[in-house]
Amino acid sequence: MGTPCSLRDLAKRLGTSHVALRRLVLAGTITSGVRHEGGKVEVTDGDAAAKDWLEKVDRSRAPAYVRENADRVAAEIASKGGRPKKLPEQEIAGAEIGGEENPIGIPPLAVSAAKEKYYRAEKARMDVVTRAGGLVERARVRQVLEGAFRACRTKLLGLPPRLRQELPHLSAADAELVERLVREALEDLADSSVLADLGPAAGVGEDEGGAEA
Repeated sequence: MGTPCSLRDLAKRLGTSHVALRRLVLAGTITSGVRHEGGKVEVTDGDAAAKDWLEKVDRSRAPAYVRENADRVAAEIASKGGRPKKLPEQEIAGAEIGGEENPIGIPPLAVSAAKEKYYRAEKARMDVVTRAGGLVERARVRQVLEGAFRACRTKLLGLPPRLRQELPHLSAADAELVERLVREALEDLADSSVLADLGPAAGVGEDEGGAEA
């Protein structure tokens, strides 16, 4: 017989609310170490109830602090000889491929198949989001930006000649100053890392031989 405790204390230990825990007990999800009558829940064995919660409640989408707390509780129970079972998705997430059997007893082939299934589903999800316009490929972003930058460069380099035409009274020294400042600004932009983090864009800035223009 384990140590009894209050429902609130058990909920605090597990990092959940006593309301949610009570609901699980009344629904028949948590059955070990608890009993209820007339809507009143009594925890007769805190470790048994905690173990039952750890085995049956999916925490894969819970906040990190909840999962970390659950791991600590699981370690406490394991140290007493009552190691809780893991949910299938938790086993897959924590499994390592290699050897005849991984540390938690799942054959490597099953782990590989599960991971492949997950990544296929994730790829399909990403494809749907991309087609809906929610994601844009990095190479495409770089391609569009480089095209915009080149258009700006062409416009800016054409500015000094246009100034000479539009402002006939502009001295040669002033026109040369404008041209120098424009080129300095373009050189500064060319040296910046705005596009560096995006990586190379296939087919952008290359001639037919494959070398950069």
